[in-house]
Formats: sequence, C-alpha cells, structure tokens
Amino acid sequence: MKWFLISFLASVLFYLTWNFLFGGPLSSPPEKTLPTGGEDSLSTSSPGAGASGVSLPRPPKPLAGAPSGGDTKTGTAGKKGGNPGGAVPAGRASDPVLEAALGQVLKEGLSLEERARLWDDLARRGLLEEVVRALEEKAGERPDDLKILLLLGEGARRMAALAAGGPEREDWIEMADQAYERALGRNPDNWEARFGRAALLASTPAGPGRRVDGENRLKELIRWQEEKTSKQVFSKTYLLLGDLYAREGNREEARKIWERGLARFPENEELRKRLER
Repeated sequence: MKWFLISFLASVLFYLTWNFLFGGPLSSPPEKTLPTGGEDSLSTSSPGAGASGVSLPRPPKPLAGAPSGGDTKTGTAGKKGGNPGGAVPAGRASDPVLEAALGQVLKEGLSLEERARLWDDLARRGLLEEVVRALEEKAGERPDDLKILLLLGEGARRMAALAAGGPEREDWIEMADQAYERALGRNPDNWEARFGRAALLASTPAGPGRRVDGENRLKELIRWQEEKTSKQVFSKTYLLLGDLYAREGNREEARKIWERGLARFPENEELRKRLER
C-alpha cells in the first residue's frame, strides 16, 4: 500500500510538471510556428494554397510595357500584321531611323527622278509605309502645307501600287486622292498635284469610270501644258497617256501621243524609245 501511494503521487507530480513546462497533455507534442509576413515566406492561410495547405512564393510582376499574351514577337494580343500595304517587319524602325528617312523625303531641291529613287530605296528598306504614316500625321498638323500634301499623295500612290490586289489598296488610293484634292484646293494650277491625281486614277484598275477620269485628266493636263512655258517634266504626261493606250492595245493612239510629245521635247530619249519599239 505504501509503494502504491508513492507511485501514484510520483505520477501526479510528473503530470503537473509536464503541463507546467510544455502547456499541454502528454499526447500533444509541442508545435513550432512558422514565420509570417513577406511574399516569399510560407503561409498556411494564403489564398490559393495547395492540397498540403502550403502556398508557393508568388511569381514576380511583369515588367511595365511587356507584351501580355498573344504574339510575343510582335507584342500584339494574338494579332499579327493588320497594316495596310502588307506585313511590316517585326523590328519596326526606331525613331532616329524614321526621322532620318523623313528628313530625306522632305529635303529641298530634289528632282522628281531623285525623289522616285528615294521612294524606291525606302520601299526596299521596309520604311515606306512608316514614312507615309508620318507624312499623314504631319498633314493633319499642317493641313495647308502644299509640300506635305504632295509628298503624302505620292507616297500613298506608291503604297497602293505595292498593295497589288489586296483589300488595303483602296485605303491607300483614297488617302492619295484626298491628299491631291487638298493640294489642288490650295493651288489648282500645281502641275505635280494634277499629274499625280491623273496618274493615280489612270493606273487604278477599279472600274472603267476611274480609268476614264484619269485619261480625261491627262488629256486636259496636256492641253494646259501646251499653253504654258515648256518644262522638261511635262514630257511625263505624254509618256503616261501613251502608255495607258498601249496597255489597252491601242497602239495607234499611243503613237500619236508619243509623237506629239517628241515634237515638243525632241531630246527626250524615253519618248524616242517608245516610238522605236
């Protein structure tokens, strides 16, 4: 009996001592709390925790300006291209390159031949559309600037030619036509605007009405030219109208126009070559 009491008292004393030291019953081992506070710390209460009750650190936020979804090469939301005149290369021109190209186009004193070579060079380098878009913006800022309107008309006319039979061709034709119309509103006797608009209409296979309008404008321009002091650039009107007839198989009418032009510009090699064919 004595030993039983001693054992019982020892057990009670051990139990009380355990509760005092560890704050729980014998069947509950002490728990360690995990640190909290901070995106990279583990948390059992974080939203989106997995089946284990533990969430992983959140991924870093995307950099500002980075493309979100879609085509990572073009930076568009699942859409490529979308530009009139054909696909633009993935690496669009940086501002300095575009500014330099635009400066070349705006340079004073360029002849029509020099500017034609410049347009061709811009097309080869994939800069033509961007330059035309920049000219469109400038025309909006300076609506009365005749030079900007003429350049916009010429550039858009070239984009229409490059677009071939694509649906965007009509957009470029409309842009060029409106630019020439505004230029003629500023100066009805401007030869470049009259020639450019006639050339645009005559070379556009979009219904007979437009082609006839272009032909009539070229005829009218020839009559107007022959009343003015002759300039070498006027020979282009004879070339273009003759080429229009030749394309349609009307060789006789084409020869008449070329001969009429050569009579006024006897040194013009292009007119002479047309007649020697």
